[in-house]
Amino acid sequence: MTAQRYQEMHARLQAFGDRLGQSLQALQTERGELSDPAEGFAGIQANITRALQALRAQRYQVAAIAR
Repeated sequence: MTAQRYQEMHARLQAFGDRLGQSLQALQTERGELSDPAEGFAGIQANITRALQALRAQRYQVAAIAR
């Protein structure tokens, strides 16, 4: 995989994860208004956040190796 292709895929994954996290936050807020807050959404959102942080860390590692 070329460096440019890696950067494109990384950006797409990052954007997807951000949108997914925002959607889950909105859904949790909506459900919270209708009923008790859903613990499941908070766990999913935490997992997404951890995955995105790992993705960012991996990007920096790949950049350092590529130099």
